Amino acid sequence: MDKNANKKRNIKLRSSKYYLNKQKTMRKLLFLILTLIPMTMSAYDALINGIYYNRVSETEVEVTYKDNKYNSYSGDIVIPERVFYKEKEFVVIGIGEYAFYNCDGLGTITLPETLTYIDTNAFGNSNITSIEIPQDVTTINDNAFFGCSNLTAITLPENIATIGDKAFSNCTDLSYIYCCSTTPPTIEKNTFDQEQYAWADLNVPQGCIDTYATAKYWEEFKVKKEFDADGVTSVANERLTIKEIFDLNGRKLSQTKQGVNIVRYANGTTKKVIVK
Repeated sequence: MDKNANKKRNIKLRSSKYYLNKQKTMRKLLFLILTLIPMTMSAYDALINGIYYNRVSETEVEVTYKDNKYNSYSGDIVIPERVFYKEKEFVVIGIGEYAFYNCDGLGTITLPETLTYIDTNAFGNSNITSIEIPQDVTTINDNAFFGCSNLTAITLPENIATIGDKAFSNCTDLSYIYCCSTTPPTIEKNTFDQEQYAWADLNVPQGCIDTYATAKYWEEFKVKKEFDADGVTSVANERLTIKEIFDLNGRKLSQTKQGVNIVRYANGTTKKVIVK
């Protein structure tokens, strides 16, 4: 009887220890989940003047999104070249992953001249109609503008070197592509859709049409034209009604000033203009 009683008591003790250990394990797991929740809910390091940023180096930041619901921006957006946070200056060098993803309420967007890259899905499924990419951008990553069904025109800068897979795929209204680089950027077969290869007008710098005609995948465009790729327009020659004017730091101006200005027109287009 004593042996059976001891046996039952040992079994009970082992069961209690197992239960306690299981409880400890569950508590640790719950604590881990709770600590991870803020990481998934917030995607940014700082919110400055309505724009979300992530720090990428000691002196540089990229534009990002608010949380994993995306659709973080609406209306007209002017991204400055530099921002100040905690008494320190940072240069805006990139549009990060998913920054403007699913932003179906966007108006016009002005990008800073300090930009060097546009990351994966940065503008995916947004409703932008046109965009001029700054001169120092060298890389546009995969799916950067995927599904921008209202995008009708793009201007690719002189220094662009690489455009990723499906970067402009499913942009069903894309009709005008201006590439300012005399050397065709590296693209993938599906950077553009077959429909774009067939129907969009590819505009390249004067004297470069033969280069693009033999470049991998660029050769697929049926219509190729040459244009003057100086990148600026004279205000005096503009017939469009000017709505707003900004300097390169995103500050609103009452009128154009000497040098380069960002001019937004009543029809929704935005251009760099130079006043001498």
